[in-house]
Amino acid sequence: METAAVRAYQAIAHPLAKAKINVDLAAMMTTKAGWLFDNGLPAGEASNVAKYAAAEAAVEAVDHVIQLHGGNGLSAEYGLLPQWGLARLLRIAPVSREMILELRRAARPLASALVLVHDELRLEVPVLVLGDHGLADHVARARPGEEVVVLIGVGRQR
Repeated sequence: METAAVRAYQAIAHPLAKAKINVDLAAMMTTKAGWLFDNGLPAGEASNVAKYAAAEAAVEAVDHVIQLHGGNGLSAEYGLLPQWGLARLLRIAPVSREMILELRRAARPLASALVLVHDELRLEVPVLVLGDHGLADHVARARPGEEVVVLIGVGRQR
């Protein structure tokens, strides 16, 4: 009797794919926080978001693996319980997820930006805040050869 690989079952493969996506997202946010810090820009919020994303990804992934293994997932032989404890610790220390969510909720709006320079679009970091004026006003006032900022997303920053 031939058995299919574990990854062939969607109930197993899809949560693993989701875990990989969440870990990749946390890694991207960590890279952004590092870039901001290395360039002398405020990196606290990006660091908190990276920590939040990494902790949530870790807890969700370990919890799924424990569930997948049933009662064996809690046995010492499988070694998953210590991983779950470490992942859970990431949610509460040194900054809890509730503290991060409150800081994020209370922050002022910040716009992510894409800049058009000589007919070429490129992502600009650090992020620019344009204030209360409409985008059309900014584009209309631009002179030839001047950078035009196009808003593509809204986040929050203190």
